Amino acid sequence: LNINKNLKSEYILGIGDQISVSLNGINTLDKIQQTIDLNGEVSLPEIDKINVEGYTIKELEIHLENIFENYMYDPDIKVTLLFPRPLNIYVSGEVQVPGLYQLSPIKDEKLVPIRVFNAIQSSKGLNSYADLSKITIIRQNSKSQGGGKIKTNVNLLEMINEGDQSQNIKLFDGDSIVV
Repeated sequence: LNINKNLKSEYILGIGDQISVSLNGINTLDKIQQTIDLNGEVSLPEIDKINVEGYTIKELEIHLENIFENYMYDPDIKVTLLFPRPLNIYVSGEVQVPGLYQLSPIKDEKLVPIRVFNAIQSSKGLNSYADLSKITIIRQNSKSQGGGKIKTNVNLLEMINEGDQSQNIKLFDGDSIVV
């Protein structure tokens, strides 16, 4: 378990994410929109089904470029996340209702980030033993960053008392919050 104070990780693709893949120079790969299926795969011309689950967007671009080098010279692939899947966030510790919560990053047809404060609200708030200055976030690390889990601590008291929004970090699917 690596400890990363800043927890500056990237979004990791998973089942249910809708992505767009485009490859300059090939008309059949001009803005293909796919939803990652239950096997973690998408279908692309020339290579059929390919597993994309667990990659960051940049990792997937590099992976696809390596594959398409077999079909063309110097492929230039762009992957875009169109609609993220709902986030499964586990909240535990000194909250009213600990458990697994599914939070949608889409509200009124707009993309809105899910943050630590949103997840704590979903657990019906804090109990009297909660220490807002010591909240731990545990997250899956990307493959290119060594995999495994990383964690950081945030101080929501600084957010409440001083307006420090950097403490209210954006959450990703699979994150665990311990209050």
